[in-house]
Amino acid sequence: LYYYKANENFIGVDIVSGNVVVNNPIDYSLSNGNYFDYYYYSNAKISLLSNDAFEDAPEFIFYPNPASDYISTKGQGYSKIEVLDLLGKVLLTSDHTTTSIDVSELSSGTYLIKAYAEKRQVVKKLIKP
Repeated sequence: LYYYKANENFIGVDIVSGNVVVNNPIDYSLSNGNYFDYYYYSNAKISLLSNDAFEDAPEFIFYPNPASDYISTKGQGYSKIEVLDLLGKVLLTSDHTTTSIDVSELSSGTYLIKAYAEKRQVVKKLIKP
């Protein structure tokens, strides 16, 4: 979610769908009204620095890192894994039933591993020596 302040309301927009999922008045009674870690709205304390929905997300691990030839993946609930360059270009794609991904053709450098779950995406850094 992307959160922002509009007038005296606290707005949360789902980045994927673009739908507004939070639209509540802000209570500034516990802040100076400028910068703070928590917004209080509708008598609920919401942290801007974390998302409770992520705590229930399945774990995703890949190894080794750095990797020269292959990476192995581990995690349940992920349907697709991508290897991207730092500009976001997809270089390799694999369904998660594959537990090993061949990265031997990649040049030395830094890449991103992006794993897709039903309601979440995880991005981790991969180093290719």
